[in-house]
Amino acid sequence: RRACGEQVASITKPLKRLRPAVFLGVGHAVDRLTVAEQQDALELAQMALSDRISLTRKVERKLRAFDRRWDDLRRSDANTSVVSEKPSTKQDRVSFSGIMKYIHAKKQSKTSVDDDGKPQDSTGEAARGDVGHDLPFSIVAWSSVNPEHPATNLQDAYKGRWESAASCVRNEFVVMELKEPGTVVAVELLIGDVMSAPRRCRLQYAPKSAGGPWLDAWKFMVEEPTGRSSYRSEHKYGSTLRTFHRAICSYCGNEDAAFKFLDVHKSGLVSLADMTKACEQLQQVR
Repeated sequence: RRACGEQVASITKPLKRLRPAVFLGVGHAVDRLTVAEQQDALELAQMALSDRISLTRKVERKLRAFDRRWDDLRRSDANTSVVSEKPSTKQDRVSFSGIMKYIHAKKQSKTSVDDDGKPQDSTGEAARGDVGHDLPFSIVAWSSVNPEHPATNLQDAYKGRWESAASCVRNEFVVMELKEPGTVVAVELLIGDVMSAPRRCRLQYAPKSAGGPWLDAWKFMVEEPTGRSSYRSEHKYGSTLRTFHRAICSYCGNEDAAFKFLDVHKSGLVSLADMTKACEQLQQVR
């Protein structure tokens, strides 16, 4: 016979007879199997195959998520030359450098107390806290109303009472329009009897008009009155900063990619519309 262009006359050393073997998928080869061992081997092979399929699907999901992030970044790079919606005012924009300085300052600052008992940060300046005050408002809309207790009564602070119409106990709402621009950080309700007091509440806001569209600010549950006549719900907007940072870094891969994802116009600034769009994409993924 010819092998690789050479003439081979004969094979002097007899070849060792190869016996058939079965590969189980777990690194074992056996010569002969009993019926029970064959069943066990088949189950082990099926388990190994199932684990490999599960791992393949997991890798496939991660690759698809990476492809989505890559497409988003590529589209954002392609849109750098065409700016359709530029941020209109400085009040409607946030600087990335300002955000990072604020985050690092919050991490590095240490609070102490001066001689007058006022809290101070590490620079010696008095720490500034959120000072709450009443926001004047007017009632402009409501879902339903009992004529004896109209919604406009709520304009009388700490005395007004609004009741919905009979049998209207779900998705009831009242729209309060602020007389001056401001940020709502707390809501205080007078608690009535247990049967009529609202339980699950949601505070929403509309940036443009009192007719919407509405965006969620926060949700809260009114506890049962236990010797109290009012209930106060407070919200700290900065409390979601860490959660948002983890979510967007997980979505984009790292912090640099997250900045590129948010900074659509490559200006170092992000508009409220771009931030809202990014949050909506994160909610769809989660």
